[in-house]
Amino acid sequence: MKINLSHILKKPHRFVYSLRALWQRDFLLIKSYPLLLLIVWPMALQAQTSEKSEKKDYKHHCFFAHQSVSVGIGAEYTTVFDVTGFNAKVYYNLGEKFSLGPEFSYFQKEEEEIFDYNLVVLHIFETPWVGLFPLIGGNYTQEKTESETKSAFGAVIGAGIHRNFNRFTIAIEYSRVFSELPDEFITFGVMFNIR
Repeated sequence: MKINLSHILKKPHRFVYSLRALWQRDFLLIKSYPLLLLIVWPMALQAQTSEKSEKKDYKHHCFFAHQSVSVGIGAEYTTVFDVTGFNAKVYYNLGEKFSLGPEFSYFQKEEEEIFDYNLVVLHIFETPWVGLFPLIGGNYTQEKTESETKSAFGAVIGAGIHRNFNRFTIAIEYSRVFSELPDEFITFGVMFNIR
């Protein structure tokens, strides 16, 4: 847009009128921005949330969403001490089929306390109804009484079966510890998948 200065100097009222008209037109456009935002913003948000919802709504009967976290609790039975205790675990799901994470178990029988710590890796195999998984990892066990404390490092090997129901998972697992304090465990628990 070219501005003719001689025209402005000869008829300043027309220039002012032109500026006023331009201002009113732009002002109307500025006033319409909120309305435009109300129309465009939800569409932009919908586009973003649909991408996120694809990740959030990941549903599979045995696999987990890539790079998600599963937190679980359960009841665990130890065959050596013939007592049921508490189990807690947190898995980081590296992919749909691979998980890695710590597990903690606590048992108490009369005057003795047993603390069991595992760091395991598991791989999920799909079947039409459930997921099957072998697990392997490291173990640290501590058995405490009033008079003494025994502890040992070892390996843990096991297998399990689980089924996902949206973000909840029900699992049954058998594991065996190979160390100076060997044991066998049967765990029944639930997990919640955090995305």
